[in-house]
Amino acid sequence: MNRTKTLGWLVMAAALLLAGCSSEDGVIEEQTPQQPQQTAATIHVTVGAGISDGEGATRSTVVKDGSTRTLQFTTGDKLYVWGQKDKIYDQYDNYYFEYVVAGTLELVAIDPEDPTKATFSGDLSVYRAEVQGDYAEGTDILMTLYGVTYPDGNLVSDLSGFLQSADPLAGFENVEATLIHEDAVKDVDYFISEDDRMVYYWPDCAATVEELMTTELWVSGEYDSGTKSFALEKDRNQPIVNCTISGLEAGVSYKVDYIYGTTAAMSDHTKALFSSMTATAGTLSFAFIAQTGDKFHGIRLTNTAEPTDTYDVSIGQKEFESKVYNAARTAIGKKTPLTMEAITGGNIVVRDPKSGMKYSKNGGAKAAVTSDAIRVSAGDKVRFYGNGQSITSYYGTRISGGSAKVKVYGNIMSLVDETGFATATTLPEEYTFSYLFSNYMALTDASGLLLPAETLTQRCYMEMFYGCTSLTAAPALPATTLSMSCYAAMFERCTSLTTAPALPAKTLANYCYQEMFLGCTKLNAVTCLAYDIRATDCTTNWLYGVAASGTFTTPAPSGWTDGISGIPEGWTRVKY
Repeated sequence: MNRTKTLGWLVMAAALLLAGCSSEDGVIEEQTPQQPQQTAATIHVTVGAGISDGEGATRSTVVKDGSTRTLQFTTGDKLYVWGQKDKIYDQYDNYYFEYVVAGTLELVAIDPEDPTKATFSGDLSVYRAEVQGDYAEGTDILMTLYGVTYPDGNLVSDLSGFLQSADPLAGFENVEATLIHEDAVKDVDYFISEDDRMVYYWPDCAATVEELMTTELWVSGEYDSGTKSFALEKDRNQPIVNCTISGLEAGVSYKVDYIYGTTAAMSDHTKALFSSMTATAGTLSFAFIAQTGDKFHGIRLTNTAEPTDTYDVSIGQKEFESKVYNAARTAIGKKTPLTMEAITGGNIVVRDPKSGMKYSKNGGAKAAVTSDAIRVSAGDKVRFYGNGQSITSYYGTRISGGSAKVKVYGNIMSLVDETGFATATTLPEEYTFSYLFSNYMALTDASGLLLPAETLTQRCYMEMFYGCTSLTAAPALPATTLSMSCYAAMFERCTSLTTAPALPAKTLANYCYQEMFLGCTKLNAVTCLAYDIRATDCTTNWLYGVAASGTFTTPAPSGWTDGISGIPEGWTRVKY
């Protein structure tokens, strides 16, 4: 393919600025060598994405200073530029031409006083693609500096103006610049296609942040002819999550998937990261590219030797931007017993424990649960079990006292069967876990609590977290088959709760959501997928006393009324 270089030694000063530094762009002013028959131009580049604990711009090597990661330019980096000018019609019927400017510029200088600034230089080529209708008939290099020469020798003059201007790129549209790290400049990582597009072969993940930043991270900016710069657009750059997960089985290999979605169930999308990754000392560490937008994000780990052993690790609801997010999480799977972890020292009290109810502290021997307080220090983990024989319901028992601030996680079915709880999904009778944590005012987080039953019994979770005024995160509620009063008043008076767990059941049961979130004064987000809401009093007063404004997400085309027993007045209804 014959390529005509037309903008010769177009010098581009790239200032990838760290937010939190001076607001000045700090570009390097370069005198461009004059070339015969053209006007020299300096194009300033501002591109960004990436770093760690603060705002900032992505560089290609990592300088660590404590917990902060700063990325800088490296010798060998390149800047790829591409743009087009659309639909210039000629004298022939039904023909038009698309003009493309493209090229890869070399890094020629790094500011010794600030390695976040650099100068790129190189030649850009301009091409003409001949198009008839919606079909390209081929690409031909026919453009010269002052115009386009047709095969018959005629000159098209409509391009001569902008090519001779002080800003040669101003005549093109959608001109972009992309930073390429030196380690990615290999045939296996990318190549330049016939239309001078850059085509990448990138992974979605890596064992370390540093590796991912040098092989995957897309850092780009779009050209602004007014400021003669490539301005950062954060949504087009890719945020990284640096993830460390502990609590796994050492030496066991896991399949790693990234899950994300619009609801806490995170079932909308799944992206495979690693087909096999071995936990070292019970820990996995890796980095991956996250989706932007305000979504629920998480990691799904599957034991490759035992595919039924799956861990879901929630990262939470975040609006990821172009930076590095450091996320440390503990894996909570179906094999993790019901656990109370102390955030502060104090004690945990179980009122009216069932005969056969046991506990262990920090992995020690199991002992019978009595009404005596269990003394804990910050970080202590108390696990609870049932004997699997005499206990079929915890009605009347409450793990709801004590002075220690705690979070609860793990599989609640360990209270039913201490040995077979990992695969248990059947609730043995009514009221199984009703009132269990009610009025535990020091309980702060239940997001890791697993409630695996998909078919519920009557009143099974009724008032389970009633009056837990410090609770900020609720457990997922995956059940799709409901029963009478199953969730009635489950979170009533949880005054710190802002987001309701997603409610996936399509058909409601009598009284199932009655007063479920009554008095949750900060609650401002509910996702309910129910189509059939005709059951008796199924939502009576369920959103009484919530926040004055919020978002109600539902696919139901009709049936919902406005008010405390439907969609609260002042809330916005969003189609799921």
